[in-house]
Amino acid sequence: MEPLRLLLIDDHIAEILLVEAMLEGSAEPVELTSIRTGGAALAYLEGSASLPHLIVLDLNLPGMSGLEVLRALRASVRWHDLPVIIRSGSQNPVDRQSAADAGASGYLTKPALFEALEAQLRELLGQWQHLRSGTQRAQLATAG
Repeated sequence: MEPLRLLLIDDHIAEILLVEAMLEGSAEPVELTSIRTGGAALAYLEGSASLPHLIVLDLNLPGMSGLEVLRALRASVRWHDLPVIIRSGSQNPVDRQSAADAGASGYLTKPALFEALEAQLRELLGQWQHLRSGTQRAQLATAG
């Protein structure tokens, strides 16, 4: 199976470094691209030949907010179906609902401890790997 292409959009370098460190020890192959602003992420996607399998998007980005990025993704024919998980330090139900209304595939609250972050990301990656392998099996079954 090809590596999971993960696009992490987060302005906090510490978050990016933690995710990179966690992925280095991952049993599943992951190709991580990290981008720090919403505008740069959209430009990257526009110029990219291969789209990510999963986007993890910080809600509170400088300039173009995470919700604005999400709305731009959902408005695009090319990016409309990309799974986007919002990650935020906010536990406010209004933020969670706003993300759902904008088309988020899920919402995760950023944990305070590294161990909790690691567990959260491992669970997320495991779920997406499971879904991808099930989709590939279904495609093989219908092709044969």
